[in-house]
Amino acid sequence: MRLRFTRRSVVAATLAVVTVVSMAACRVEQGAAVFVGDSRITEQQVDQVVDSVPARIRTRLHYLGRITGDQLPAITAGKLRGYVVDALATIELGKQVAADTGKEPGNGTAKGIEAFWTSEIIGMGASSKFVTLLDEAESYREVLFAGSTPAKPTSADIDSIARQFTRARGHKADAGQRKEWKRELSSTNGPKLLGNLHQVEKYISQYDVTANPRYGESYITVARDYATMSPAIVASIPS
Repeated sequence: MRLRFTRRSVVAATLAVVTVVSMAACRVEQGAAVFVGDSRITEQQVDQVVDSVPARIRTRLHYLGRITGDQLPAITAGKLRGYVVDALATIELGKQVAADTGKEPGNGTAKGIEAFWTSEIIGMGASSKFVTLLDEAESYREVLFAGSTPAKPTSADIDSIARQFTRARGHKADAGQRKEWKRELSSTNGPKLLGNLHQVEKYISQYDVTANPRYGESYITVARDYATMSPAIVASIPS
C-alpha cells in the first residue's frame, strides 16, 4: 500500500510510506545527536557519513527537483543529515531490542532503497558508506516491526498525519484528504503500518530515545514511498 497525499504532496514530503516516531524528553549534550538509553550517537558519526557523499552528488541532490522536472523532491544537506540520523538511531535501537527480545535483523539488502540511491540520476555506489548504512538500518527496522499488532486508524492518527502534511506542504489538509487517508489506513496494509508505528512508539519510550534539539525534527522511519524516498507519515522527535 502507498499512502498518498496526492502526487504533488508526496513529492514535496521529506523521505518514504514512512512513520517517524516520537522520541520524548529532550537531553542536551555537546557533540551528541541522539541518545538511545545510555548509548550516544555523536554528531561526528553523522558527519562522517554525510561527508562521505561526494560533493558532486550532494550538489545533484540539492537540485534534484530542477533536474527531474519536480518528479523527485530536492534533497538538501539538512534532509541528508536527517536520513543519516534516522538510520543510526534505527540501528542502535534495533540492536538493543534484538538483544533483549531475541528478534533477528533481516539478512537481505533493501533493494528498493539501494536502487534509488544507486540509480543513474543519483549516482551513489552500492558499497558507499551512505548506502551501506541505509541497508543496515532496514535490517534493524524489521526487528522494530516484528510481532506488531495491526491497528485501525484513530482520529489521533489522522490528526498526526495532517500535521505532518502541513509541515511538508505549508498548508492544511482538506476534509477530502483526511477522508482518503482514513480509507487507505483502514484497508490493505494500513492497519499493519499503524501497528508498526505504535510498536516503535512503545520502544521509543521504553528505551528512552531522545534527540538533540539542534537537529530540529529527527525521526525513525516506519514505511516509505519508494517512488520518491520521501517520508509521508512522520512522528516527530521533540526537542
